[in-house]
Amino acid sequence: MENNSIKFLFAIVIVWLLNGCYSNKEGCLDPYASNYDVSADDACFNCCEYPFLRIKTQNHYGDSTYYRGDTITNQLGQQFLIIGFKYYMSHFRLFQDGKTLSVRRALENKITHEIIPDDICISGDNELYTNVGTIKTYGKFDSLQFSFGISPEFEDETLYQLPEKHVLLKNVRLNDSDGNLASAVLKYRLITPVDTTITIAISSDFLLNLTLRDSINITQPGQIIEARVHADYQKIMDDIDLAAPNEQIRSLLRERLTSFLLVK
Repeated sequence: MENNSIKFLFAIVIVWLLNGCYSNKEGCLDPYASNYDVSADDACFNCCEYPFLRIKTQNHYGDSTYYRGDTITNQLGQQFLIIGFKYYMSHFRLFQDGKTLSVRRALENKITHEIIPDDICISGDNELYTNVGTIKTYGKFDSLQFSFGISPEFEDETLYQLPEKHVLLKNVRLNDSDGNLASAVLKYRLITPVDTTITIAISSDFLLNLTLRDSINITQPGQIIEARVHADYQKIMDDIDLAAPNEQIRSLLRERLTSFLLVK
């Protein structure tokens, strides 16, 4: 009997010691997050990381894959190469089961205090992937709507405390030759009939609303949401006289940009 009592007391002491040594584990307890920790006891503060929404752009010149630095001959027999083409995309809205989802990052207007999703980004001919922002969701998606160009809310100069290296900061953003905000900037080297370098900026009032439906991947919790678009440079440059005055090229380029991004 005495031995049994000693064993019982010993077991109580062991359990007490084990409990005394254990401390609750903190971690992300949101199953939508990419760092969801099923073994955590307590939710950590602001530590959850959510999957990115990103755009994968496949660049083409007609039926051929296009790479920056390729020498191209257009319909007029002019040889040229694109030094760089950059453009804004903005106002992304992901639709799932009748719900509208936007990126989690936000900006505030310091005058009106309006909060808007910070989902404006710069893409271009040298970018395979463009990260838009994080979204708290996963699964199958109905569609993705976005604008090629700058949505009006981003043209407001009163947006509060833009983060470092933000795409609207004056030393980062796309500008025309007068320093004004531009929706897109194309720079190319014309090789023949004359060797010269030309820069064409499209004003910030250019805006084209697009919808993607069949090119969005189906995701698991924490997986990157990827939507694919095709950019066809033949659509915008093949039948333009690239040696014409800049204003004429700008007008034609602006008109053709409506068919530049191919979405499905």
